[in-house]
Amino acid sequence: MIARIFTRSNIITFLVVGTLLHFVFAFLAPFDISIHRYLNIFCHQKPDRCFEYTGLHMGVCARCIGIYAGFLVGALLFKCHSLLSKLLIAATCFIGIVSIILWQSKFDLSNIPRCFAGFCLGVFVFFLIAKVSEWGVEIFVFSLRCIEYRAMRIRD
Repeated sequence: MIARIFTRSNIITFLVVGTLLHFVFAFLAPFDISIHRYLNIFCHQKPDRCFEYTGLHMGVCARCIGIYAGFLVGALLFKCHSLLSKLLIAATCFIGIVSIILWQSKFDLSNIPRCFAGFCLGVFVFFLIAKVSEWGVEIFVFSLRCIEYRAMRIRD
């Protein structure tokens, strides 16, 4: 019974809805301090690394906005495996190169490249979660069915 609740599509739907809420909250945060405090749990919110929206800083940094947007776009484009697999390899390389440059030097990027790197990371994370959840749900459902089977045998 519980196994029917934890399906791959339910897990992915839950993550997409949560990401969509955070994406919307990022735009609402400049107008509501409670949303801004809530988003502080997930992001450093440094003003110099945040986009400005209506003259106020958004609730999360540029990289987090990119991660949320990339995760949502990854969810929309999930069915296009062949094209996106090549795109994901390129995106992951971009993230790696940018991370190494920033780590090894004092060179700092503007918010647009940070947002793009976050976008690539978001798409990559969605595909990773979608693939791992496929394996994980199968293992989890199998475990639950074994437990249910044992419980039925004990009752009989």
